[in-house]
Amino acid sequence: MLSRPVGAPSASLSPVRLRDVPRVAATLGRAFAPARSRVLGVAAWPVWVVLLVLQGGWVHDGADVVARVVRRGPWLQITSAARAVLLAVVAGGTVGVFLGALGVLVELGDPLSALVVAVLTWPVAAILVVTVETVRVNVRVLRVIASASRGASVAERQDDVRSFRSAEWLVSSAASPDAAGGLVLVAEHVRDLAAPGEAVAAVAASPELARLYTRFGLRPLPSRPLLLVGRVTADVAADITADYGATPTRGVKPSHHVVPHREIG
Repeated sequence: MLSRPVGAPSASLSPVRLRDVPRVAATLGRAFAPARSRVLGVAAWPVWVVLLVLQGGWVHDGADVVARVVRRGPWLQITSAARAVLLAVVAGGTVGVFLGALGVLVELGDPLSALVVAVLTWPVAAILVVTVETVRVNVRVLRVIASASRGASVAERQDDVRSFRSAEWLVSSAASPDAAGGLVLVAEHVRDLAAPGEAVAAVAASPELARLYTRFGLRPLPSRPLLLVGRVTADVAADITADYGATPTRGVKPSHHVVPHREIG
């Protein structure tokens, strides 16, 4: 049985409100900065502020544990596309204004241009840091996919894509100083919201995190090892309690599309 009605507010993690955005953005900046650099984490802070304001589904626990948990559906696809366009416009406009003001400053030494450049230097640096890191992570993900896909047939790859896309819930951008302990809260939050039988998809940033996700019942897709899928059940998650001391409510078992976990090199 569910511990509370489906869709009721979770007692594990709280929605990110406007007053939480600065601290939560700082946590995300540190977690996803290249080489976990504090300087680059601070540099990326403005981008995370914008993402937290524009995107829905962000939850946290005291700004120390952060994740984005969303229920999928047609409306999410529409709003996600609209937000992506808006983000592109904001980023492009910011960089464009910065370069224009920089050109005027270099050519004419205009004080107003100097002010604009000073104000926009941090946001532009943030866009640069996040863009470079996103490209780096995507290249790594593509390499892992290419390696795993060599032995998979076209039908198996298509089946994996369908399995991931058909999941009712998506977990992404999980961040915490203690990855395992943070995922305990994220897993509890998902159990609070999802009904038994619903599938949960997650995106891991690295093979190491993918292996950590398997402790919570999610299983990597054979041809997409950094994408994981599991199905919520009414069973007790005894393994989580044994490992981390979390209070179990329900377990997660693999969907019928997912094979047992295999080590990823």
